[in-house]
Amino acid sequence: MTAVSNIVIKRASCQDAAAMDSLNRRCLPENYPLVEWRAILTLMPAFSYVAYDGDILVGYSLGMIQPEVKKGVIASIAVDTSHRRKGIAKDLLLASIKSLEDHHVRSIVLNVRISNVPAQALYKTLGFRKHQLVSKYYQNGEDAYLMKKDVSTEIS
Repeated sequence: MTAVSNIVIKRASCQDAAAMDSLNRRCLPENYPLVEWRAILTLMPAFSYVAYDGDILVGYSLGMIQPEVKKGVIASIAVDTSHRRKGIAKDLLLASIKSLEDHHVRSIVLNVRISNVPAQALYKTLGFRKHQLVSKYYQNGEDAYLMKKDVSTEIS
């Protein structure tokens, strides 16, 4: 649960694409073209979530699925600097993870900068583990960890 009661987390839609793109450009050095945001949100709308403070987008989790291999992907996550350390990233991730699990994926992966220790710690609390080092993954040459969460395929 977020530590801020006026934050609303909901499933992302194509109408959120421009705001997600804008937040991504403010928070992260790597960016998708706006057309890609719209395509992902049109083709796979079930896996991405947004966090709003009033009418201002303050966070998002962009999720995708590779159905042929039953793998979920958290392609991008960002929270505005003014809203960090309030549980928003965790809530966004939990929403995307639940949606991916509901679609019976076997695993969920994401990439994280090796220098982003706080994000790695969050992902670990959500069940992700470092799976492999990806050399020079980012545009600036920084390495990434591919982190993976195995999902139980047992049916309750």
